[in-house]
Amino acid sequence: APEDAAQWAQREDPIVNGTREPQVLPMTPGEQLAIGFLFPTGTPGAPFCTGTIIDPRHVITARHCVEGRTAANTSFGIGADPSGPRGTFRLQAIHPHPEVDAALLVLDGDARRAAPELRPMAANRTDLAGVDGRALIGQPVDVAGYGDTHDASRTGRWFAQVTLAEITRTFVVVDGRGRQGLCFGDSGGPVIAPDALGLPVVLG
Repeated sequence: APEDAAQWAQREDPIVNGTREPQVLPMTPGEQLAIGFLFPTGTPGAPFCTGTIIDPRHVITARHCVEGRTAANTSFGIGADPSGPRGTFRLQAIHPHPEVDAALLVLDGDARRAAPELRPMAANRTDLAGVDGRALIGQPVDVAGYGDTHDASRTGRWFAQVTLAEITRTFVVVDGRGRQGLCFGDSGGPVIAPDALGLPVVLG
């Protein structure tokens, strides 16, 4: 795992053995639709990072995905294939976290207007420094993104199953164990684990 955001931003490892559907947690099509992509305004077919809708007007992503960018030149899209998006949205604001590699995007409208079936994914509200976090270490989790793949013709959103290796104050560290993994363009995408009810929640 990278030690800091700069290293993460520069990784270009190809994705390994990704699938179109999540492998660990069952997710409805509406929940999968909450995982979308950042793109330069006007060119949805050129995604550069991933993000997750956590309520109808808010998206979480990585801070390094929006460094040097503005709400005017950055947009957000949903759908498995960015070249034919299910919906695209302008941004009203970008709020980078002051300390960790996270950012909140504010959409200029309710994302469900473009896709009524969309189901925002809950963000974790449990203290992962305690017993709940320790119980997840070594467990399989889903990750998702729109990054590069071994086969350049396999574009769009892919899921991978990885193991939760470590939780720190600033990172949720995962390990694909050489079988599956993340790549350039998956930055900002969710690490998805079950909550206390077994429902998908974004850990980081």
